[in-house]
Amino acid sequence: MYKFNSGYSELQVDAWFPTLIGVSFYKDHKKDAPNIIKKLKTVKSKCPKSIGESSFFLHPCHKDKELKNLNSWIQKRIDEYTNFYGFPKKVKPVESWFHWYKENNYNDAHVHLGRTISAIYYLQSDLEDSRVVFHSPVPVDMKNPFGITANDSKEYLQKDHSFTECFYKPVEGMLLIFRSYLLHKVELKKNKLKDRIIISWDLD
Repeated sequence: MYKFNSGYSELQVDAWFPTLIGVSFYKDHKKDAPNIIKKLKTVKSKCPKSIGESSFFLHPCHKDKELKNLNSWIQKRIDEYTNFYGFPKKVKPVESWFHWYKENNYNDAHVHLGRTISAIYYLQSDLEDSRVVFHSPVPVDMKNPFGITANDSKEYLQKDHSFTECFYKPVEGMLLIFRSYLLHKVELKKNKLKDRIIISWDLD
């Protein structure tokens, strides 16, 4: 596809290939969250853990009948996200799990291999706790004009189209939707704050 402006101007700048992250907030979070947390607490001891990740619990949240209302809402928001992208058909959840982060837990930078869409829902969190950080899929600008180095990110010089990463604070009831290839990480959980519990979906 080609953009063409037949008018005369000093400069036209077209924005192509953006990174799209969907953000929504569940209106029934305060009502539903206590029962969901209670349910996950009971299944936590029975769930297989991922090697090296003490916060990870493999549980098919998307199939859990006690999460029916939340799951329905998440699917609707994901449908809206893929419609915005123009996907020719709906994506469906193929796997889900939850993280129960305690002090000093974190999640290294990773992608969700073999999937199309991923989602994170914040069931319990503290706004002042560690963030989820998304890295730009644009290749590293080795000779960058901002003079960015390993010791100085110089973020004050950057704008929407030159940031190398973005982040979201952990807000209870917030849903984040993104393409599964997008590299992301969770920072080291801070001490003396409540446990952070998130539900994750992968869809195809």
